[in-house]
Amino acid sequence: MKARHLILAALAVIPAACSVSTRSVSLREHAPRPADHPIEVFVSEVPTRDYEEIGLVGVCVDDTFGDVDELMPALRAKARELGGDAVIGLKGSLTGGGLEVDGATLDDDPALSGTVIRYRSS
Repeated sequence: MKARHLILAALAVIPAACSVSTRSVSLREHAPRPADHPIEVFVSEVPTRDYEEIGLVGVCVDDTFGDVDELMPALRAKARELGGDAVIGLKGSLTGGGLEVDGATLDDDPALSGTVIRYRSS
């Protein structure tokens, strides 16, 4: 679990002088999903379907130059690139205050992160 927190911390260190930045770590290689593939997002719940964790994703916007409305589309696009179907454990803030990992705020700009999952075939 500590390794995941370190990876999330690394994802959160995103340059602030840009509109939207994304970072990801692939845990398992999969072909990307098509651009129109729906990506579900879960904050506290998890899907009832069987799934595997395939990566971690983080997005951030500099509130001076960027648009908070770009965060969720960027998060979903990065999840598609990793071959995912959903993002679970969404953390962060759309209003600023930054991303918190292990009780420490890592970034003051609006930021989101989560675990990318892929549904298993039944």
